[in-house]
Amino acid sequence: MAADSDQEESLYVCGDPYFTGWLDARDAAKQWMSALEASGMDVEGLRVRPCTGACGGGEVQVWATPEQMRWVAELVTRGAEAARGREAC
Repeated sequence: MAADSDQEESLYVCGDPYFTGWLDARDAAKQWMSALEASGMDVEGLRVRPCTGACGGGEVQVWATPEQMRWVAELVTRGAEAARGREAC
């Protein structure tokens, strides 16, 4: 039998932080997919999954093709360039 401290570190404790974290991750995943679809990206095969981390914080797992990730990288690059352009004014 493991010591109590070992058990405490490995037990999943169901509670509000986990549910709240998952809900936040679910909303972020929906927002992400909507934004990519609105950008014109082909989202077929793209998967996002809301989940929670060990401490209850929300996390979003993403599975994408290399082409889809390049699309996202291009969007981020263009957004960063536009933001830098606005700061220069």
